[in-house]
Amino acid sequence: MEHYTFRLMTQQEAEEVAYEWHYRGVYSFYNLENDREALELFLEPRHRKNNYYTVSYQGQTIGLFCFEKEKNGVIELGLGIEPSLTGKGLGSQFVEAGIHFCIQKYHPKQITLSVATFNKRAIKTYTKVGFEPIYTYKDTMNNQQVDFLLMQYNVNKRKAI
Repeated sequence: MEHYTFRLMTQQEAEEVAYEWHYRGVYSFYNLENDREALELFLEPRHRKNNYYTVSYQGQTIGLFCFEKEKNGVIELGLGIEPSLTGKGLGSQFVEAGIHFCIQKYHPKQITLSVATFNKRAIKTYTKVGFEPIYTYKDTMNNQQVDFLLMQYNVNKRKAI
């Protein structure tokens, strides 16, 4: 596996992600500036705690991960790749690196994530690395009702990375 470096996100990095990462087209849904409440939480260091990490590859910041501890040994994963790097085939290795880091640091039984159902590209990537669909649900994001898919990664069935 390629070498990725994970480090706790700094306030400066959080501000760069919040104000400089702009996804295009349908993916603009993920721009933090579109959701005032999410933006305020993301920029609040107490909210990020020690759960948000920036990820670098060859000295360049390429993405971020958030690891939220849930009940019963479950970690909820949040992630994003720097917008200029999306759609270039980097997703699988990036997600696998996040899974590996999560397992080493938190020792979860399962890892979950939620993804907007319109994001077929991400769903394909998550499925490729071993996530399985569990169920869909509706939630409000950016002042709109959106269908999300909850996906689960069973650490015990983990393929070698």
